[in-house]
Amino acid sequence: MSSEDKPPEQPEQAPVPLQLHEPVYPHGHNLPEDLIAQWVAIPAEERLYIGSLPRASLDQFLFSIGDIAAAIGNLRAGFIAYSQGQMGAADRHLQNALTRLVDGESRNRILFEEMIRSAIEVRKNAGK
Repeated sequence: MSSEDKPPEQPEQAPVPLQLHEPVYPHGHNLPEDLIAQWVAIPAEERLYIGSLPRASLDQFLFSIGDIAAAIGNLRAGFIAYSQGQMGAADRHLQNALTRLVDGESRNRILFEEMIRSAIEVRKNAGK
């Protein structure tokens, strides 16, 4: 291979120092402990019926899909920015990904809380 065929040598770049800091986690929706206790007291093999739910509760599931898709998009953008050495942009994208993921998870928990409450109410009304 002649010197004309070789790409020009790039000067060696100093490694980018990592700025290690505690990540900031957004707060999501948590199920109340008393509700969890009631839920786990129901035998796992018992068939449950869920009563009526407001449409707004079901909307939570629909919106959670959008939040999780946005989280994946932000994660991708963060990796691209990181690979291009854009640490500030990478950090912002990754923080946005985490926020959207927590939002999506919270929406699912809100829906499941409504479903659990409804199942417990139906079960109570059936005398169990």
